[in-house]
Parts: sequence; structure tokens; C-alpha cells
Amino acid sequence: MPSRSDQEIEAEVFRLIEEVTNVPVAKLTLETRVGHDLGVDGDDAVEILMALKKRYSVDISAFKFDEHFGTEGWDPFRAIYHLFRRTANKLKPLRIRDIVEAVKRGYLR
Repeated sequence: MPSRSDQEIEAEVFRLIEEVTNVPVAKLTLETRVGHDLGVDGDDAVEILMALKKRYSVDISAFKFDEHFGTEGWDPFRAIYHLFRRTANKLKPLRIRDIVEAVKRGYLR
């Protein structure tokens, strides 16, 4: 498989994010936070991760999903839990830049 340039990898990742989120590539930047800015959670986040694994052979086995994404949809019990625990905004951001770097190095942590 021929190697791709950094620009080609970035363009491919931007298209992947557009496919999953329906946010036009023109509105995305390398600093866009997938969960925080685009509202990606649950199944959509899994779809992105599985596409990274399948399309680019990115190892996602050490990626801690729960540190970056919540569950999809609104769960009132979970919301109350996070309200009292003050954990709702403690999710670590995953930026498009992080995904591009994962494709380049072959793993996401």
C-alpha cells in the first residue's frame, strides 16, 4: 500500500468525520473536539473507532472509550448521577488532530 501524505491522511479523516456526523468538512478543523463540539457519543463514536480500525488498521485496544465519550441519548438517571458527582464535563476531548495522529502512528490511546 503506497504511503499517504499528511494532507491526504487529514483529508480522509475529515471525510470520515463528515460521513458519521453529517457536519460538512468546511466546518471542521484539526482542533474540533469530536464529542464536545460535534456531540458524538455512543454508537456514532463506536462507528468512528471501528472505521479507524478497519480502514487504517489503527489499534484501538488501549483506547479508553468511557474517558472520552458518554452513552448515546439522554438518560435522566445518568444526568442526575453526573450532576451530583460533577463528572458530566470531565470527559477528555478527542480532537480530529488526535485521530489524524492515530492514523499516522497506527494506534489510538
